[in-house]
Amino acid sequence: MAHITSNLIYLSAGCNTSPHCVAWGNNNVVLYASDANIIVCDPTSLKTASERPGFRACQSLRHHSESVNCVRWITFPGDAAAPQYQFISLSSDKTCVIWTVRGSDGENGLADSWKFSVLQQLELKVPLQVGRCIYTSQPGHFSESRDSSAALLTIAGIDGSVTIWIRKDKLGFELANTISFGRGQVLDLDITRLSGSESVLLACGGDDGKIHLFGLLLSGAQSTKLAVLEGHEDWIRTVEFSLPDTSGLTHMLSAGQDCTVRLWTFYAKESYNVDSGDLWSRVNSKQFVLPGSGKDFVVVFDTLLFGHENWIYGAHWAPPLVEGGKAVQPLRILTASMDKTVVIWEPQAEFGGVWSDTSRVGEVGGNNLGFYGCQFSPDGQSILSHSFSGSLHLWTRSEEATTWTPSVVSGGHFSSVNDITWDSRGLYVLSTGQDQSTRLHAPWLLDTDSEEWHEMGRPQVHGYDLQCLARTGPFSFASGAEEKIVRHFQAPKSFLLNFSELSKVDVSGDLANAPEGANVPALGLSNKAVFEAEERADADRHPTDRYPENSFSAVRLTQPPSEEDLIQNTLWPETHKLYGHGYEISSLACNHSCTILASASRATRPEDAEIYLWRVRDPATSPSKFLFNREERLPAHTLTVTQMAFSHNDRFLLSVSRDRTWVLSRQQQQKTQSHSWQYEICTRSDKKNGHSRIVWCCAWTPDDVYFATGSRDKTVCVHNVKEENGQVLVELLHRLTFDEPITALDLTLKFTDHTRYLLVVGIEDGHVAVHSFDRAGTEEPAHLLTLPDKHHKAVNRIRFQPFLGEGVIHPSVLVATCGADCAVKIFKLSTA
Repeated sequence: MAHITSNLIYLSAGCNTSPHCVAWGNNNVVLYASDANIIVCDPTSLKTASERPGFRACQSLRHHSESVNCVRWITFPGDAAAPQYQFISLSSDKTCVIWTVRGSDGENGLADSWKFSVLQQLELKVPLQVGRCIYTSQPGHFSESRDSSAALLTIAGIDGSVTIWIRKDKLGFELANTISFGRGQVLDLDITRLSGSESVLLACGGDDGKIHLFGLLLSGAQSTKLAVLEGHEDWIRTVEFSLPDTSGLTHMLSAGQDCTVRLWTFYAKESYNVDSGDLWSRVNSKQFVLPGSGKDFVVVFDTLLFGHENWIYGAHWAPPLVEGGKAVQPLRILTASMDKTVVIWEPQAEFGGVWSDTSRVGEVGGNNLGFYGCQFSPDGQSILSHSFSGSLHLWTRSEEATTWTPSVVSGGHFSSVNDITWDSRGLYVLSTGQDQSTRLHAPWLLDTDSEEWHEMGRPQVHGYDLQCLARTGPFSFASGAEEKIVRHFQAPKSFLLNFSELSKVDVSGDLANAPEGANVPALGLSNKAVFEAEERADADRHPTDRYPENSFSAVRLTQPPSEEDLIQNTLWPETHKLYGHGYEISSLACNHSCTILASASRATRPEDAEIYLWRVRDPATSPSKFLFNREERLPAHTLTVTQMAFSHNDRFLLSVSRDRTWVLSRQQQQKTQSHSWQYEICTRSDKKNGHSRIVWCCAWTPDDVYFATGSRDKTVCVHNVKEENGQVLVELLHRLTFDEPITALDLTLKFTDHTRYLLVVGIEDGHVAVHSFDRAGTEEPAHLLTLPDKHHKAVNRIRFQPFLGEGVIHPSVLVATCGADCAVKIFKLSTA
């Protein structure tokens, strides 16, 4: 048996809605938190066709058990250009983890080849929300010396405490001190070393609208409160020190929910005489003495920046410039706000150094509620921001250009992904989840030998959590949500043309009568079709039509769509609503000829657990017209149906349920006036060939000889199906036992020679295992491998790329998985 290997070719996951969960290091690697995971992205891994940089997700790191609230690289204030190879992550699980990078010394290699490992885990008593760590001495060049380099770490918990940790040697960080803010909370903090001082300055921004300054000795054993800076009128969300500027001065910015940014400057007292200054300087300055140094300093409030219309969650200084071998801080600030804008601020020399906004990017329309944070790239030529909807936004500009242009960026669902499906030709994957969106993932063909998977469309943005979906044609699908309605969608012309350009797919047969796009009305849940229409003067319009709520605009893309286009220009119009179920939709399945759609809803009674069969289209009279007539109701189960699957020849419908049974329904061949085809229940599981707990999943082999079911009882059952003398006989062939409940599975023929089956099983703890058994069914399934890039919560669905036929041999096969950890992954299985 040839050895099979796996390769993760696509990872999609959204960002947590926390202000400090994205970090772009000077090593050009982006980290962002997604649920309890940390996603590693490498901007050097992708260059778009127009040579503007973008990035894709390369790895998923997991050590926390709950949501990650903060991710930050460890920096060295004395040398901002020093490569960053360690970072911290803080989580609601009350732990702080120090990570280190292996195998990347001395070079900025691709992040997908880097090895990330946990150096130390610190356990605290309360959930953690923000932290900051700096080296207190020059970090070593080699990984062994870096791991023991002296460092100081500060952590803020939700109980109003700030803990101070010191690392002196290989023993790691040790708790040195604790600062209590009582009932107040610290929402952000930063630490630095002022010029000419051997002590550390700690700034804490709190929910009292004040900045609390503390002086720390390098030992961390003593903390002295130095000053309290007032001025903000609401919670302070961001505090950050700059490096020394060309004059050797250190600046600090603070921003918060009062929609303003305040800039502060630190002076040595001998160079700044407060008493001889003007009234502004005397009123807006504070003096303090750093402990251990004996030096007096003055902090002066310099500038107040207005320009945002909503809360500011993120503010950062521009990355340092290297001049004469020394890093110098440019006076440039980046801010992100809930008003949907990201702004760059700079002092204007022609106006006497007055600060003003020089660039403003963001969103207009769409369903985004604003930005949670922002980051500069190491060279300052790119801006990265993350939003309330979990999406990442990237803008870039060249050295010559003065405008910022959206670029290709990673992203994905920001809540549990409940279902995925391939289209019938394996061209793209649809995913849907509890973030109330359905997303389309497809390869971007750069040339004949290169492709990159990206999110190419967002057909549905809903108002209810989405539960399931089923394809009903080449570019159409049905979805079910936490509502009683099944909704059907069909691709518009704008998406088809862009998809054809990016994925090199012929869509000419699907363009006829397709609308131009789709738009969601205000307070609406249905995607309304947008057609090209002749413009009319307002006088000729009906009064209710003079101010159309249309945010759609037809765009022609040469690269995968940016988040701005995904939100409002890639929606699919809704063509049908299917009514009849009394409770929320739980499962959908469409047969392979796309003529029958099966739907089921949540149920606690047999009458609510019935499976509805809908006539999608009539291939004899109107094969291209959708009908969606309800044809039949199958009383198969007594509780909620969890999954359904049609056999590949459409002869059987297999369903599994919370009632611990599977039911097989067979298609009847006689035609009547009211039904073109009918299904009737032919057999169901019993105590001998069934499960003892909820049955979560089911799947058929491509030749329809076997089907498999997976259950909470930690077993997978493989059954053989035969028809003899008009009777359907089902025999239990294999029963595989695992250590955890089974939540997802799928089957296909082995891609190299079709002599064996591949069985991929998803487990509740996130592992995905690959098994194989012979077509005769005489051998017990053998375990081939466990996919190394596991999900970190339950696997909700597994789908193989559609089987292309017995005579088609490929060196590899793709399998898509989704899970409760917000991730969609596509693996390539191939022979070694």
